[in-house]
Amino acid sequence: MKFNLKKLATVVAAVVVSATAMAQFSVNLGYLNDARSNTTTLGENSRTSKSSFNGFTVGAAYTLNFTEMFGLNAGLNYQFLNNHEDIDVFGTETDINTTIHALDIPVRFEVGYNFTDALRVFGYVGPKFVFDLSGKTKTKISTAIGEGNSESQDMFKDTDYSRFNLMLGPGVGVKFNALSLRLGYDLGLLNRYTGEANDNFKIRNNQFYVTLGYSF
Repeated sequence: MKFNLKKLATVVAAVVVSATAMAQFSVNLGYLNDARSNTTTLGENSRTSKSSFNGFTVGAAYTLNFTEMFGLNAGLNYQFLNNHEDIDVFGTETDINTTIHALDIPVRFEVGYNFTDALRVFGYVGPKFVFDLSGKTKTKISTAIGEGNSESQDMFKDTDYSRFNLMLGPGVGVKFNALSLRLGYDLGLLNRYTGEANDNFKIRNNQFYVTLGYSF
């Protein structure tokens, strides 16, 4: 059988054109929750403390459908997260406010079904690469006689905390005409603590999100 380079090039070009015709660009905005756990282990004993950050995510995505059922979705999103705690001990109030700004790049493999020309239901799974741009914790102490000390701590310069995280998780969604709704959960795979005692101290975070998107 004689190899025909011209025919091969024609087939490849047809596949690329067909996939491009099924590609869509979208923008999205939604709610983001980040659940964090700090685990300290000493010998056979371990203790875990948990905190919850709330915020929003906004970004853009590009979906490439290889067929009507299978596709690939990738995007770039900005994350804003905030955690606020008020601790009152014997009349001394400690106000702790932590704010995090981050970028994430999700890469999702999708499988879906078109019930009609307007309605599509889909599921997806894949990794998400997260990079924290900045993070600060502001602490203010107040007593019955007035305000006391106030200080600010940089999460990355003043502590052994990694900016990078690799996450992995599933999600589901529904698309009606140009509007889409996504709901997903990502598990943090890395220990965010980078200090010398990282075998004894682990920081992990998982994220839950609900987003509304518009496709062009």
